[in-house]
Amino acid sequence: MGNAVEKLQEPALVSRFQHLCGLHPGRVVTCPGTRSAGVIGSGALPGCVRRCEPLRGQERNGGVNGSSCTNSAASKDLCSEVPPYIVNNRILHFIFIFSAALGRESCIITFLPFCYWNVEPLVGRRVVAMWAVVMYLGQALKDKIRWPRPPSPPVVRLETRVEAEYGMPSTHAMAATAIPFTFLLTTMDRYRYPLEFGVMIALSLCVLVSLSRLYTGMHSVLDVICGVVLTAVLLAISFPFWDTVDSLIIHSNLTPTLALCGSFLLCIYYPEMNPWSTTRGDTTIIMGACAGSTIASWLCYQFSLTQDVPTESLPFELPSITFGLIRSMMTRYLVGVSLVVISRQVAKTLALSLVCQVMGVSPTDTEARKHLWVEVPYKFATYSIVGISGFWGGPMLFHYFGLD
Repeated sequence: MGNAVEKLQEPALVSRFQHLCGLHPGRVVTCPGTRSAGVIGSGALPGCVRRCEPLRGQERNGGVNGSSCTNSAASKDLCSEVPPYIVNNRILHFIFIFSAALGRESCIITFLPFCYWNVEPLVGRRVVAMWAVVMYLGQALKDKIRWPRPPSPPVVRLETRVEAEYGMPSTHAMAATAIPFTFLLTTMDRYRYPLEFGVMIALSLCVLVSLSRLYTGMHSVLDVICGVVLTAVLLAISFPFWDTVDSLIIHSNLTPTLALCGSFLLCIYYPEMNPWSTTRGDTTIIMGACAGSTIASWLCYQFSLTQDVPTESLPFELPSITFGLIRSMMTRYLVGVSLVVISRQVAKTLALSLVCQVMGVSPTDTEARKHLWVEVPYKFATYSIVGISGFWGGPMLFHYFGLD
């Protein structure tokens, strides 16, 4: 068992998968008379300010015979931050880069309100709740276990923002398992559609996002497997209680207090980070958004914007895809997103200013903003307001303008 775990952690497995998909490390060379970096091979260093573009010829004195240097408007530091690599399979490269983007918080936060506004509030509530649970658990485990990401080299690493974070388990894989399968489990008895089609879509998303973490060099095989298995176990254990929890969320008068206090305390008592990384801040954003959307769901029920659906009316027939339906969905989405963007900007400005004033630090001091009692309160307040405005303010606007 121990040997199997060590084998699945080996960076050589990730490197072999990258090679199989046509991704190879390049050799960095220096342009004569500059400090610019370039790559010998068929792929260039994307986004690099100055890069060598090797022409035909042989290496000579640390440079490339006949090479030329070009400039762009990007940051000068990108040459040292992004490892050079060679892409031999452009199609797979695009598929995996796109799949990796699907697992990012920005993409998920864009998709979740769409579910709430255009599918059904109950579906949106459950997906948000499970996403928050698995992300908090996954991020906390990273900072408790503290297993490093695969080293580069031999692995080619395509992302830099989260490379300071630990790797076990893969939260991309956890989110890619939790979100589509929660959506599937919630809708399969509420809507008439081919179950096989739903399973195929959920599996495809899970597999593609999980494999993208290997392709981008951000996780070992063990990180990904543990992320998927842990989420599958959580889904299996929690599934029988979803109806009960959902009923408590919309009916209990304790919902706002428990959602705010519970989520905030979980962020405050998040595992200590040494050194600092983005995990606590990202987790606080997720927990704040979840708390806000939970309160919003409760408010929507109190204001009769949502109602209990009689079980005898289930399952629903899927509506026909018409121009009018698409127009209504896009209108709701654009109105809702506009509200979310405005509320986020206002809430962030006010929350950051207030928290920094209370703590006696400058809002422009990036190091001070990493402090526990600055980072957590201002991010939690900001995204709680965003959650409330999107999941309650949005439906209020839709009702007012006749878009519901």
